[in-house]
Amino acid sequence: MTNNSNALAYVEKCKTPRELKNIIDNAQAQIAAGKDVANAQKVYEAAVGRYWEMSAAKHESGAAVDRALWTALHAYEYLKGQDRGKTTRATYLRRKISQTDIVTAVSGSVLKGGKTTGLQALREMGRLDASFEAVVVKYAESFAPEVVAAAKRTLAELG
Repeated sequence: MTNNSNALAYVEKCKTPRELKNIIDNAQAQIAAGKDVANAQKVYEAAVGRYWEMSAAKHESGAAVDRALWTALHAYEYLKGQDRGKTTRATYLRRKISQTDIVTAVSGSVLKGGKTTGLQALREMGRLDASFEAVVVKYAESFAPEVVAAAKRTLAELG
């Protein structure tokens, strides 16, 4: 990955999450091997962000808040899977979404508070913008005031 701009341009051209997964795996291998780490890290972060967005796009949500929440959910599942070394689904949250809707389900999760593994991983990546809490704050008009307050409190605690 000596040419960072070519790799980043390729990330933008990818049409499937599988293509992105290959880029992610290659970037992780370079980082682990200590080869061109700074560039590999940039490519990794770009590819992961696009992977989350593409994974969320299959839910065909019309509202911007819904799309942002699905992206955050895929970010959480991806990072949880990285932590465990296997594909992981947020089964409980997905069941709640199927019973209600994504805004209601995420509201309950945010109200519980706490610093989950996924949230910590997002912080380490500098991607708290991909957290449920950040989405709640950004689209505050779509959530109850107590949910917004809980999200702000959690984000403040994370610094």
